[in-house]
Amino acid sequence: MAQFETQEHARKYAKKFPLASEAVLEATYMDDTITFVVDEKVGIQLYKELTLLCCSAGMFARKWLSNSVEVLKITPENDRAEHINLDSGKLPAMKTLGVVWNAKPDLFCFHSVTTEENTVYTKRILLKKMATLFDPLGFLAP
Repeated sequence: MAQFETQEHARKYAKKFPLASEAVLEATYMDDTITFVVDEKVGIQLYKELTLLCCSAGMFARKWLSNSVEVLKITPENDRAEHINLDSGKLPAMKTLGVVWNAKPDLFCFHSVTTEENTVYTKRILLKKMATLFDPLGFLAP
């Protein structure tokens, strides 16, 4: 229900907040939004629009993480994801939608359970192993 309301709010304000509206409608799953932009200027604009769009609905966008230090600099410290220290130059890895995103090199990481060394890989075993990977974004899908 909350996701439906959020999407309706994004549609309602699509002309006023076009970047934010697109992010909510196309790149949000439950309460996580994962999107990319081509440069820091657009990233800053997206941050501002998403913040205003959420505020106009009585919601607050939290746990911000970007691989751009410039975008994070304009984000209030209490709105950022945990363990962000802009002075160190290091950005944390964060689990989102069941997938680990390492912000600095901009990599998604998947973890799987390894099998025994002498395993004969049949179709059945391969399908069983593939089913253990959580991939809601479809990165590993053919």
